[in-house]
Amino acid sequence: MIRRIILGVVAVSLLGAGASVAVFASAFALYALLEPSLGRAGAAGAVIGGVALLMLLASLILWLAAKGPSASRRNAPPQGPLEHVMAAVKDRPLISVAAIAAAAVAAFRNPAAIMALVGAFFGSESNPPRR
Repeated sequence: MIRRIILGVVAVSLLGAGASVAVFASAFALYALLEPSLGRAGAAGAVIGGVALLMLLASLILWLAAKGPSASRRNAPPQGPLEHVMAAVKDRPLISVAAIAAAAVAAFRNPAAIMALVGAFFGSESNPPRR
């Protein structure tokens, strides 16, 4: 009995150590990929931003899972686009994570398209609105 518990603790510890090494190696690989184009500071900032975004996403999913659906909001239809998106995230969190990962891959593969989208949302000072 004690031996099984000890082996279980060792197995979980090994999995945690392996996950830590994998996260560190992937962060270093991302840094090495971005460093020639963004410089040292830019690549470090991008890695930290990516890690912060991942932590925010994971904490949001865990918070929503811990909170659970309330009975009054479960039957109410979504009111606007933001509520519709949040309802989809609550109903299908793994699909939402996959969609965010796909968007991140697309952003890294074609940053010009992302900049065009950001420019469309926030406007560009080089192109002032015509009157």
